[in-house]
Amino acid sequence: MGELIFNGFLLIFFAAMLVYSGQIEIWNGHVWARYWPMIILAVGVLLFAIKTWGVFRKLPKEELKFDIKIFGFKERNIQMLLVSFAWLIFYALILPKAGFIISTFIFCVGMQLLLRGKLGWQVFAVAFAITAAIYVVFVWGLGTSVPRGVGPLYDFGRWLEYLWS
Repeated sequence: MGELIFNGFLLIFFAAMLVYSGQIEIWNGHVWARYWPMIILAVGVLLFAIKTWGVFRKLPKEELKFDIKIFGFKERNIQMLLVSFAWLIFYALILPKAGFIISTFIFCVGMQLLLRGKLGWQVFAVAFAITAAIYVVFVWGLGTSVPRGVGPLYDFGRWLEYLWS
């Protein structure tokens, strides 16, 4: 039943993206910029429709009844995965206000505590190293701007970006 739900979800997702891809504008006569993604998505919809139908046909009648137990919410790994998703959503919500540096540092510390469960100086050192590495790659390596935050954090982020450039 879980495989059927997963394949059905992917079928719906690819079908929605196929419909949405119809809004891609054609610029300067580049028609394939619109139709190539549509072709790929149509193939994806066709493949997932065949796969979903095949899974549906092979399931016995007693397994077609929906039961919440198939998601395994009582398993520790599933719970950790859900907490990780919630932590990622929290990171995405605070990113525009707190800026990249503080948000990413807090996110890294939280994920390490979730995975390891111990708070020590190593957690903060690894979080700082990860934040600095990602910042250097995006800002100084690729020349893009990361979210700076608001207020004094914005000024600090701008100052930090112009240090190297």
